[in-house]
This record gives sequence, structure tokens and C-alpha cells, in this order.
Amino acid sequence: MGVMLPLVAGFGVACALRHSYSEALFLGPLLTATSVGMTAPVLSDVRALQSREAKIILGAAVVDDILGLLLPLVRQLTVRSGAHPVGLALTAAPALSFLVVAVSGGIPFAPRLVSLTQRLRTRGVLVSVAFSFYTAMVGGPVPESQLG
Repeated sequence: MGVMLPLVAGFGVACALRHSYSEALFLGPLLTATSVGMTAPVLSDVRALQSREAKIILGAAVVDDILGLLLPLVRQLTVRSGAHPVGLALTAAPALSFLVVAVSGGIPFAPRLVSLTQRLRTRGVLVSVAFSFYTAMVGGPVPESQLG
């Protein structure tokens, strides 16, 4: 429901507001994005991070974010040139490659990284390490538009 409701509602509202079909097709998936970065600290603050409900919420948020990787495919489907199989493959390849590298590298690496940051017992070290990890994953610094 966390994915389907925003997807269908966004598409429906865009169509009701007389946006083009391609704009509506893009807006629906755009609304499915969640923020694990905001949800996890809130659950941690109320000391519910290890609860079954929190695991379900965070799992669903991760699935939402993975589905967000499909947004470039939606855009490719809505461009005027149409959906050419080669174009779709070239659009999907970077997102899928990133997902494979992030999961295969993150699963063995993340616990070690968290353990190291906990041993340092210095304020702000986890944020610094997370920022460095993000920078390494995206291949450069955070764009100014994302700094808020």
C-alpha cells in the first residue's frame, strides 16, 4: 500500500488536473519515494527501532527506495521517441549496477564500519563516516541542490 497508493493517487490527481499522460506517468512513481534517513531516527528516538513494526516500516521504505530506481525507466517510457529496448537497457543498467554493487559491497562492509565507528566513541563520527561512504558510493561530493 505504501507504494501503490501514492503511485495511483499521484497518477490520478495529475490526470484530473489535466496534465499530460507522460507527466502523470512520471508523477505517480515520484510520489512513492520515502525517507529512510528520517524514519530510522524517529523510530530510534522512541526506542522502537528493534520492534517488529519498525523492521516492517524500514523494510517497506527500502523497497520503496529501490522502486525509485525505476524512475529513469518511467521517464524513458514517456519521452517522445518511445521505448526502444536498447534505450531502456542503457537507462536501467546504471541503476541496477549501483544496486548490485551497493548490496554486495554493503552487506559485508557495513557491519564492520558501524563497529569501527562505535569503538571510536567520538561525537559525530557516524555522520562523518556515513557521508564519506555516500561520497564513495556516488563517486563524488554531494551536489549543492541536495544540501538543502
